[in-house]
Amino acid sequence: MQNNTSEKIRLAIIASGGLASAGTQKFLQMIAINLPKDKYSVDFYYTADNKDDSKAKLLEENGVKLIEFHVDGVKNHFYKSTAAKSDFFDKWEKKYDIVQIATCGISGYPIYKIKNIPVVDSLHYISGVNNDYNISRVMQISEFSQNMWLKRGGDKSRCVMVSHPMKMENFEFIDFRKKFGISEDAFVYGFHQRNSDQIFSDIPLKAFKKIETDKNAFIVCGGSKLYKKQAKDLGIKNVYFIDYTSDTNILYSFLKSIDVYAHGRKDGELNSTAIAEALYFSKPVITHYSTAFNGQAEVIQGNGFIVNNADEYAEKMKKLESDKDFYEECSKASKKIFYEKYDVNSQLENIMHIYDGVLQNPYPHKIHRYISKYTGFIRNTLYLVKTKLLRK
Repeated sequence: MQNNTSEKIRLAIIASGGLASAGTQKFLQMIAINLPKDKYSVDFYYTADNKDDSKAKLLEENGVKLIEFHVDGVKNHFYKSTAAKSDFFDKWEKKYDIVQIATCGISGYPIYKIKNIPVVDSLHYISGVNNDYNISRVMQISEFSQNMWLKRGGDKSRCVMVSHPMKMENFEFIDFRKKFGISEDAFVYGFHQRNSDQIFSDIPLKAFKKIETDKNAFIVCGGSKLYKKQAKDLGIKNVYFIDYTSDTNILYSFLKSIDVYAHGRKDGELNSTAIAEALYFSKPVITHYSTAFNGQAEVIQGNGFIVNNADEYAEKMKKLESDKDFYEECSKASKKIFYEKYDVNSQLENIMHIYDGVLQNPYPHKIHRYISKYTGFIRNTLYLVKTKLLRK
């Protein structure tokens, strides 16, 4: 452990999702890139099966050492994720003061094998609870996330609140209105999403169909192929599609080209980097409740709406399109929320404060830690059994 305050804090970030562009991976990358390198030495371990070369370049340009490892034969249990084969510990340098990870809550390889270094977990999905002794702090990215995790048996004494640290890059603007032949006077809705049928939501396009005219349009960037099928089945005329990409020139140009971020996701969000990026571009947001996660509601504060169904969604679309003064109020509120919740400087200060606390007292409430490992396992198991019974 670090004893000399003049030495750099040695941080290992372990990204089991590789060097991808989704929100969880971006969270870890933003920490690695923006921590002051005069105070922190950062090694970034990532799985080899998912690598975006542009992300790798950005990390290296910002003084981060990249270490690739392989994992084969992964098995996901309800309480632990194991690996049949991996070269991780052949690469592991064992010299760190803190380990930072990002998980869905369950214990995973290789973390449960790292016993002598405090681990800071950040939760980006709630699949379970990991109260292992070596988990020093648990970063919660929304109040919704924290409450859900505690309900399943999480240890409240380890909880610390954070949000996504966002640093918007410079970009070359691509005029998607001009590219698609959309009038400058048209009112444009849109969202971007990773390619996944599991998170497809039928609400945004269903709502748009109800209010479609010759003076509005909808752009979908990325997302499941089901969106194209839905648009065709509904007979929507003014809908346009951009292939999935991690290119910030395309993503930011898309966001600049739309008027409203029309968010929709079947399982909801704990905290959305996609919405955060829209807030930076001063876009009002419409979203809907989910039966799974609803952390997205925490960034709807006078800057848009969160609704229950497609009819309500369509009604709010009309409101934003027809009331220019209200639209401007929402637009200004979005920008304000971005700087309150996602500004990289304030969020990094918060994260560094958490790390300082870990260094000063890595394992507080020692007796409680031993007990919570077992009580958390029991409560989470009972929660899963109850949920399974209710689904029958």
